[in-house]
Amino acid sequence: MKNVILLILSIFLFVSCTSKQEVIIRSDHKDIIPKNEKVYTSKHEEIVVDKEIKVTEEKAILPDNDDVYNIAVIYPSKLIGKYAKTSLDTIIAYFLYRDIKVNIKTFDSVTQDEENIKRSFDEISKNNFNSIIALYPHSSLEKIYNLDNHDDLNVYFPLISTDETFLRKENYIYGAISYKNQIIDLQKFSNNKNYSFYEKSFIGNKLNNLFKFNVSNIRKTKSINRKATSFKYLVDDKRLNNSTLLLNTPIIKSSIILSQLMVYDITPAVILSTQLNYNPLIISLTQYHDRINLITANSIEKVNSKLEETMNLLNIDINYNWVNYSILVGVNYLYDQNKENIIINEIIDNQVVYNTKFYKSTRNGFKEIK
Repeated sequence: MKNVILLILSIFLFVSCTSKQEVIIRSDHKDIIPKNEKVYTSKHEEIVVDKEIKVTEEKAILPDNDDVYNIAVIYPSKLIGKYAKTSLDTIIAYFLYRDIKVNIKTFDSVTQDEENIKRSFDEISKNNFNSIIALYPHSSLEKIYNLDNHDDLNVYFPLISTDETFLRKENYIYGAISYKNQIIDLQKFSNNKNYSFYEKSFIGNKLNNLFKFNVSNIRKTKSINRKATSFKYLVDDKRLNNSTLLLNTPIIKSSIILSQLMVYDITPAVILSTQLNYNPLIISLTQYHDRINLITANSIEKVNSKLEETMNLLNIDINYNWVNYSILVGVNYLYDQNKENIIINEIIDNQVVYNTKFYKSTRNGFKEIK
């Protein structure tokens, strides 16, 4: 543990007030931030300073070699800024675990405007990067696909699945879990009296469309406003008794719905949910009897204890946060194509292959259904 902590102390961030940031894992222990530098946190939870930080190297803790792996992280902060910091931390933790020197730079296109994306990719192309983590949603993909200056770089898309696109390039790898497969796989528990609640949001609408196109014998789908907090109009419906109810709703709303079903004495035969609700928060927000017939899908695999410990030291959740897990899968593949068999998931036809497992809740957590 002492050695791991020393490794953590060897991480410093080199950042500037421009749209890019640089992270270098190295062994610097003094002059980290000049006293006259102002440090603050932006609304996107990124650490920013007035100008480039100067660091003086003293003693190497990481392997004594000149090889540094260069990786770029590009993202539109106005859309998915919340993922930027944890993405960096996940990458840093992975290379700490591997004892490998890494140079990470982030490039913020701010929006998914075509001109901004092109400018950011142009800047990446001018530098010597081995690979790119591209934190863009499916709606940005066509604009990136039409660029002509990055075909020699391996680009990993942790937020996009091949379920969502026909666009392919040899150097593109897609890493998002397949909600489509999860919804289809969950049907093994259905009694063919299918109902669904979904939130009117990006992910909610996406899941509802997947439900409508991939599930048969649908009796009814009901939408929920994002600001709604009371769901009597949804749950007080006798037709839901002995039905199969799919919750395409986020954790807070799902927890309230589970509780209110019990209040109004409505008992579906089974309540199903995708990865969206595979989170211990739903255990703490509900009573055991409220979720006793809840079955949740999960596609995140277990990793070895040393890697998990390294992630935990940087407060990175790879057990329940599928985006963090997807980035871990991606950076591992980009670095050495998983030659060390660190990750269970394979990549076939440029898509990470995820298995769907099913869980019932216990009084204190989740238990896999074998």
